[in-house]
Amino acid sequence: TYEFTKIVPIAFFNGISIPVWTDVDINAYPSPDTADGSPYRDSASTFANVIAGAGTAIVEGVSLYSAFISSAGAGGDSWDIVTTSMMTFDTSFIPSDNTVDAATLFLKTVTKSDGTGTTPSINIYPANPASVSDIVIADFTQRGGLALSTEMSYASWSGTTDATNTFAFNANGLTRVAKSGGTTCATSGTTCLATRNANYDAASTTPPTPPANQDSELRPASADAAGVNLDPTLRVTYSLASTGGDDNLYESGSFFQLLWNKLFNRVYARTN
Repeated sequence: TYEFTKIVPIAFFNGISIPVWTDVDINAYPSPDTADGSPYRDSASTFANVIAGAGTAIVEGVSLYSAFISSAGAGGDSWDIVTTSMMTFDTSFIPSDNTVDAATLFLKTVTKSDGTGTTPSINIYPANPASVSDIVIADFTQRGGLALSTEMSYASWSGTTDATNTFAFNANGLTRVAKSGGTTCATSGTTCLATRNANYDAASTTPPTPPANQDSELRPASADAAGVNLDPTLRVTYSLASTGGDDNLYESGSFFQLLWNKLFNRVYARTN
């Protein structure tokens, strides 16, 4: 169930004719324990071999290992671990004939560190897990390479616990948001996203030679963290058309109803 109230200034209606358009902002969250996780590959090898191979394990807990790389002990181009994190959001509340105008993913900081001295960056990418309700080890190879937002540098990721890191979606990201009946991953109406290291993993670029046995990471909270305020949050803004009289504006399909309250000179939008 999705409930919302949107107040539109009365000036919005000056000089226009019915039907009118407004937009809707709704937050979507992964489901705890099932709809996010961090599959990874652990295999002491060259960086190219680590990122190209199959997953070997997965981390599921109160944080996501979203951009984590770990050096091995052999020196030179010798790496142990590269991770990705995947999260799925039910966005089936967006009617299929509506337009996604904006989308933003918010991730709350758990920690950041750079033992390898490689300053890893992070970005958002498509994901195609086998199941939208259970991220598994094999999904490591299902992280996409198309950037859905602007790459965030290591310096830009907040080092303050519970601080918000914001990823505004680009045109590719808006296309990735699934509407009702639409399919961008395994289940219709579900938006599947991956976070991964951008400047080395996604770019298929070997990092500078690191010290042995060191980690670098940008790690946000998962849906398992206590309190919805820490959950990965996908905020979607979309537009809907209205038809009807000037006092009761109604969208075909009975999904939303706009009520023009002349007494308070405001327009309220709510689920029907």
